[in-house]
Amino acid sequence: MQSDVAATVTAHVAAGVQPLDPNAPASLLTLGTSATGYTASAEGTTTASRSFDTVKVSGVSNGAWPTSYSYQWMPDERPIVAVSKFLRVRATFSAAVNALVWVCFDE
Repeated sequence: MQSDVAATVTAHVAAGVQPLDPNAPASLLTLGTSATGYTASAEGTTTASRSFDTVKVSGVSNGAWPTSYSYQWMPDERPIVAVSKFLRVRATFSAAVNALVWVCFDE
């Protein structure tokens, strides 16, 4: 989702932001506790947001489908997040469930 407020996060390290093209320059993402990171400790109060993709996976513990989800936008339909906004990816689940959340982006 796109948000107008940053969350308080564990800052990501530059080595964790990998380009798809090995010849591409380093990312221009701002890394910091209110910028690019993970494990939000405070969400902040969002006053305006846009949802890009939402999926509720229920019944994972009993093996119900789907137990995995991945989506890729076509180049002409992908969402664009403005420089003054924030992209949030949120996964909530019980401690018994493993989840891998990732974002592929273009600068």
